[in-house]
Amino acid sequence: MTATAPPPARAASCTAMTPMPPAAPRMSKEILIAEAFTDQMHACRSIVEEGLADPDAWQGFCHTIEQLCELQARDHGFTAAFMSTFPRAVDFAAIRTASLTAAADLIRRAEATGNLRPDVATT
Repeated sequence: MTATAPPPARAASCTAMTPMPPAAPRMSKEILIAEAFTDQMHACRSIVEEGLADPDAWQGFCHTIEQLCELQARDHGFTAAFMSTFPRAVDFAAIRTASLTAAADLIRRAEATGNLRPDVATT
């Protein structure tokens, strides 16, 4: 009896049996921007909340301004994203609105101390 060699393996047979992963859904520009800046938005919100938590309104205001400037310096694109509202990115808009509302409260508190220039506006 003569032994016969097994037929050569076909590379295509392996891939034909392996299902392809589903294609990732396409995301809109607004959603991609919101996802990219989610961490920065939460950092901004935390910075403003820290400022509001300070019992000294002026110190809280100064701390917030310093920290927000550092955040902006680390990521220049953050400002453009923060100042834009993307209607499809609901969480992004909600965090932005809450942060701006808290910042306005912080400014009013700092104004009440008499240390803040009168031409600083909350709008």
